Amino acid sequence: IKSANKVPIFCLQEVRKNIILSIPASNSTVSDIVERTADVSESVRKTAFFVLAKKFPIQSLRLE
Repeated sequence: IKSANKVPIFCLQEVRKNIILSIPASNSTVSDIVERTADVSESVRKTAFFVLAKKFPIQSLRLE
């Protein structure tokens, strides 16, 4: 029996992708975007890497 209030997984992935794409790029948001590179969804991870590559010079990112 399907519950009427369950949201399909695909929709949740799309929501996370859209949030990543809409976050303004800044030093205060980069850590949030980096966190999504470990998302369970491959498409969300790809989107996070795309945003990082597009909005941040690779030299400005630090590994911790």
